[in-house]
Amino acid sequence: MKYSILFVDDEQNILNAYKRSLRKYFDIHTALSGAQALELIKEKHKFSVIISDMQMPNMNGVEFLQLAKKASKNSVRIMLTGNADQQTAIDAINQGDIYRFVNKPCTPEQMLDVLKVAIKQYLLITAEQELLQTTLKKSIEVLIETLTLACPSSFGSINRIKQHVGKCVRLMGAENTWKFESMAMLALVGYICLPDELLDKIANGQLLTQEQEEQYLKHSEVGYQLIKKIPRLDDIANVIKFQNKHYDGTGFPEDELAGKDIPIGARVLKLALDYERFSHITGSSDKALFQMEKYAERYDPQIKKVFIEYLHNYRKESVQALNLLALEEGMIIAEDIHTPEGILLVSEGQEITASLLNRLYNFDKQKQLPQNFSVYGVEQPLEV
Repeated sequence: MKYSILFVDDEQNILNAYKRSLRKYFDIHTALSGAQALELIKEKHKFSVIISDMQMPNMNGVEFLQLAKKASKNSVRIMLTGNADQQTAIDAINQGDIYRFVNKPCTPEQMLDVLKVAIKQYLLITAEQELLQTTLKKSIEVLIETLTLACPSSFGSINRIKQHVGKCVRLMGAENTWKFESMAMLALVGYICLPDELLDKIANGQLLTQEQEEQYLKHSEVGYQLIKKIPRLDDIANVIKFQNKHYDGTGFPEDELAGKDIPIGARVLKLALDYERFSHITGSSDKALFQMEKYAERYDPQIKKVFIEYLHNYRKESVQALNLLALEEGMIIAEDIHTPEGILLVSEGQEITASLLNRLYNFDKQKQLPQNFSVYGVEQPLEV
């Protein structure tokens, strides 16, 4: 496999020289300006390395690489310039997050050596992404599935919260949506510190006393203390800490943080958590939104607008009744499943997994379960 390299320079002869000498090693692309290069990136070319000249008309190399960083964040960025001015190098590194600063003239042989090192850096970056998006994400899913199976009354809402957050941030155009969904999945980890009496009141949608409310809010600090011990989850831990922080600066924790200084993940999570909780208390989505409107100062107004748009523009198809053998992984349970003794086995909103199916099969052998199970159909957008 040849790695894709993008050269950006306003001198065509320099681009041609690099293309001739390096094309047997790499998939070489060229652009005569920063604007042209950004168009190539927008066309979904995945460039392992982007090399830009510093001195170009209209948009210099620093300005271009700043934009390239946003458009192609995994690409290794290199500055090529004939200007050895120290301040240029500092600006290039600080503003464009440049991996290396290379002086012109740079022979094809020297450039080959530079690119070999840059490719190694690119592989490190992508390996890190792979670790985060697969291994770590799957580990989080296993943890939450275990907690949900063990205590569906406390953790059964996690999949619904995950859906609210995921749909909202996608409408916002956010990248790395898996991070936001991981925040949602881990948001309630701190529930393990809450007494059973309080968890039962939360599960039954009962209003809490002021003392219980204060005790409830502190679960976010417990979650933060637990998650921050896991490498590479610092950002997620910080969001969990501020999930009960209000946009106007009130809420928990009691500090001076307010508005857009609150992590964006926490601002999204606040909406999803409150919507879920108010829906549970009132038994109605409309009533939940009415309650949230009464406390409008608690929410980021821009994110709230997107969140409500998500709620209005998406729905689930009519509920289907399926027998146990017809259930499949990935389906969503539409109503709580209890044993004849009233023990909650599965909470509404839980996603069906292999582990959950095995649990239902085991209970079906020992005890009488419902003949049919209510599940949601495939999500489809509303006609507007």
